[in-house]
Amino acid sequence: MTTPTLEEYPPYKGPESYQVEDAAFFFGRHQAADQIVAHILSAQVSLLHAQSGAGKTSLLNALVIPQLEQRGWTPVRILP
Repeated sequence: MTTPTLEEYPPYKGPESYQVEDAAFFFGRHQAADQIVAHILSAQVSLLHAQSGAGKTSLLNALVIPQLEQRGWTPVRILP
């Protein structure tokens, strides 16, 4: 799979969440993602809570889910 160019795919998505396939365009939250992955791997239950619009969904989709998949996990997204 080739990475799309900036002309084909602008890196800022506006109000839409980043998805797993957008990981190449999601910058600046790698330390937070590493901390979340470490917590998920070490705890029975994890809760990610922040104000609306803080980027929780984008962080999970673009960075956390791919890291878990690389470790052999099968993340399941559930939207209540």
